This record gives sequence, structure tokens and C-alpha cells, in this order.
Amino acid sequence: MAPAAAPRARAPELEQRCRVVVASAGARAERAAVERVFRQCRVEAVRAPSGVNEQPSGHAETIRGAANRLDAAKTLCPGADYYVAIESGLLDVPIPSVGEGVAVPRHFDTSWVLMERGTAGGLRAAASSAGVELPARDVAAAKDRGLPGRRAAAEVAERAGLLDGRDPHAWLTAGRRDREALLGEAIAVALGQLEHVALCGGSRA
Repeated sequence: MAPAAAPRARAPELEQRCRVVVASAGARAERAAVERVFRQCRVEAVRAPSGVNEQPSGHAETIRGAANRLDAAKTLCPGADYYVAIESGLLDVPIPSVGEGVAVPRHFDTSWVLMERGTAGGLRAAASSAGVELPARDVAAAKDRGLPGRRAAAEVAERAGLLDGRDPHAWLTAGRRDREALLGEAIAVALGQLEHVALCGGSRA
């Protein structure tokens, strides 16, 4: 009689080394981007108010929205190892035209990421994502339909027939970068800045 097969060993579960709270508007790409960077951590998403317009305009308003989300997340979910806040905004940038050099306003969707360590005593890192240009006609349509209460990126997604109204970025970049990838790069930069300061003994130098 053949001996009974030994029971198959269960694969060890990944150790969750830290707890990360991400505060955002609630899009799937935002949590997924944090999970991409914090691979061995437990990531919790919380809808936190931005306190700014639905479509922030310019760096200052966008960063203020992220800061408000970060502060709210710390109140709603105390005790985390890291807090991450994400806010996307619309930037109008004058780009010189070819030949004539006349600056023509163009529109870019850019996200700001703010990050803190729960035990860092107020140290806050900031990083922006690469900006993706939005078609002028979609920005104009969003303004006609109530910008700043209507996100211009959602206007692009609706016109293109995309299922996820918050992520036209992959379509606009011919599949090279979706919003998750763009946010992931900014989150990695913010985390790296915090790690750099820790290695330098608390100095930003």
C-alpha cells in the first residue's frame, strides 16, 4: 500500500509591515496606486473632504485640497504609519506655438500627492504627477456645464465613451500611462523624500 501523500504546505501570507491610510475622492486608481508602492502594507481608503472646488484650478488650490484631505484622514483614522492624500487639479499653462512663439494657453490634468509618516512629528512630503494635456474643447465643455463643479477629465472620458469617467489618461497617452501609473510615480517620489530625510537624520538637505 502506497504511503499517504504529505499534506501540501500552505503558502505563507505576506507580512503586512505597516498601515497606510489614503485620503482621496474615492477613485479606484488612487487606492491601487498606493498599493503599488506600499506592497507589503495594509492600505485603507477613506473619503475625506477636500474643502475646495470639485475641479481645483492651479497648484495652490489643488495642494490645499490635498492638505485638507490629509488633515481629515488623520482625524478619521488615527494611528496609521503613513498618511497619503491625493488631489487632482486643472492647470492652464501658456505654451509657445511653433514658429511664431505666441504663448497659447493649454490645459493639463495634474495630481498632487501629500504624505506624512504617523510618527514623523509633522514632516510632510509633496510630489506632483506628470501632467496630461486635456483637449481644449473638453475643458470648454466642462466650463459650459459648470466648471469648477465639473471635472474636465470626466468630460474627456464621457466624450471618448470610457467606462471609468475619472481616467481618460490612458486614452490620452495612447495607453502608455493610466492614472494609476502616474499617481504611483508621484507617490514613490513622496515616499522617497520621506526616506531621504529619515536617512539624513531629519534634515531636508
